[in-house]
Amino acid sequence: MRAASVMQFGLGLALLACQEKAPVRDEAITGLQVALMERLRSDQAIRDTVFGNGAPMDALAVARMQRVDADNTTWLKQQIRMRGWPSPAKVGKAAGDAAFLLVQHATHDPTFQRMILDTISLAFERGEVDGQSYALLFDRVRTQAGQKQRYGTQAKLVGKRIVFERMEDSARVNSLRKTVGLPSLEVYRRTLDSVYFSKAKPAPNPR
Repeated sequence: MRAASVMQFGLGLALLACQEKAPVRDEAITGLQVALMERLRSDQAIRDTVFGNGAPMDALAVARMQRVDADNTTWLKQQIRMRGWPSPAKVGKAAGDAAFLLVQHATHDPTFQRMILDTISLAFERGEVDGQSYALLFDRVRTQAGQKQRYGTQAKLVGKRIVFERMEDSARVNSLRKTVGLPSLEVYRRTLDSVYFSKAKPAPNPR
């Protein structure tokens, strides 16, 4: 779309500008990309400690995870105030996905999650984010507010069982999941089982 707009304003002028000087690297965006990926690594590292070995959750590890989440949320809110939402179009898919995951884990700040859900919803409608991201945050905001989830993305561990949060329409949940590009609930349950209960090293998970 951007290239088409440039052509409409004059392909000749654009080509001349490209010949005269090299593209300017946006150091602020590059730094944001690096910072987002670093924060994603810390987010996942602490979750591997809390959830990764299949043992009962350690209270001290959970407290550390909460501190990491709070710090990441405070930092991300500041970046959004300064530069707006770090969309994949702005920072690339990997860093954009990292930003989304930090929001997903900001459960201590439901107001912030609801605000970003509005942004993600519009981006999903424009085709700028995938359906999984939209569905995950939509259901997370719903369940955080004590409401029923729509897409069946939210589950919890009860002993050694995966238990899904209440659903808006359990009879149609697989059809609703299909509309946002998610596999069936049965496939999703098997994925969660393999992540949390497999004796082998667990696969990276989208917690």
